[in-house]
Amino acid sequence: MGLSLEFIAGPEHAVQEAIAGNWYDWLLDRDDDLLRADFSLHLIPTDLDRLSECFGEVTGRNSTFLRPHLKVVVDTEDGGILSVAPDWVKYVSVCDLESVDVITNLWCQKMEKDHEGENLTPTEEMRAAVSALIALTVAAVRLDLAVVHGWHC
Repeated sequence: MGLSLEFIAGPEHAVQEAIAGNWYDWLLDRDDDLLRADFSLHLIPTDLDRLSECFGEVTGRNSTFLRPHLKVVVDTEDGGILSVAPDWVKYVSVCDLESVDVITNLWCQKMEKDHEGENLTPTEEMRAAVSALIALTVAAVRLDLAVVHGWHC
């Protein structure tokens, strides 16, 4: 089984319920009021920092990494939940969905530099994940939703 990485947005009470209980199973069983962006793409944490840089470059703003905007909420051997700071959610939310291809291509170029010898080509799964993350952040800002980043082995 691979590493599952997701961004999840939902009402604060729903996210708190997930964190308080058997959070991973709870999140998998629930889809009524949660938005998801699935990044289970064989990534490492720095790859998400590179994606974060791309959002700033494409929108002409100062680029930032994701990691400084995460706070550990749940940390177990097999998974965890990190809350995502609202300022990072807003940072991504200004991206236009029409820029998904540009962002994904730039992201692959940045990851190729980090992963010497690998030839990375943008995939539909990558574009879908980037598109879902932008849409998730737009909804989170508009509806005042909590955003978390979850991982599980």
